Amino acid sequence: MIFPLSTAMTEYGAFLKRKPPSLVVLGNRGMKGIDLCHKIRKHTAGRDITILLVSTFEQTEDEEDFLNAGADNFLHLSERSTPLRGWIAAADRHVNALVDLKQYRNKIKAYQSELDFMNIQLEETLTNANQLAVEAELVYLELDQIFKTAAGGILVIDKKSNVLRYNEDFLYILQMVKHEMKGKKCYEASTTGLCHSPDCPLTQILRWRRICGHHAGNAW
Repeated sequence: MIFPLSTAMTEYGAFLKRKPPSLVVLGNRGMKGIDLCHKIRKHTAGRDITILLVSTFEQTEDEEDFLNAGADNFLHLSERSTPLRGWIAAADRHVNALVDLKQYRNKIKAYQSELDFMNIQLEETLTNANQLAVEAELVYLELDQIFKTAAGGILVIDKKSNVLRYNEDFLYILQMVKHEMKGKKCYEASTTGLCHSPDCPLTQILRWRRICGHHAGNAW
């Protein structure tokens, strides 16, 4: 697309935002051309654009100013056509390299976004895990306090009758010491008339009776 300099000076931003070109060819128009070159290069969509300044003069005082403003090269139209074709071919390779670079940048940006999302999820997971660990520690401390201060014997077993925990009062009731309870079944630690019967407290609890009570007698 070809734009007069006056139009390009006022509408370059909208054009670059809508569909940035790969190559911009500027005619030597003094300070206005230099100013436009500056504006294109400073635009967020203009950093990957190849800018070529074309002049009909053999030499120009503005050449260095254009290059400092962001132009990639300066071409005199009085030069032979062979170098011109060579420059255009080089510019085409440069444009293709910039297109590949844009694609790589987009991929990196997508990977970065995915990594940021995963980091957020990881931080949330760690925060939840730490919170659960704190809550578990508080529950353990509360249970430990109950075991130590309860006015009576407490025995904790699993569904397979394995002894998991007990307090000192329970050991006192059974007249046992700690090493005698380790690795035992509840019915091995102290046998009562309820063991292996339908009236066993564990059997009744597993049948969805939430509370069951029995007199301890001489044992339990």
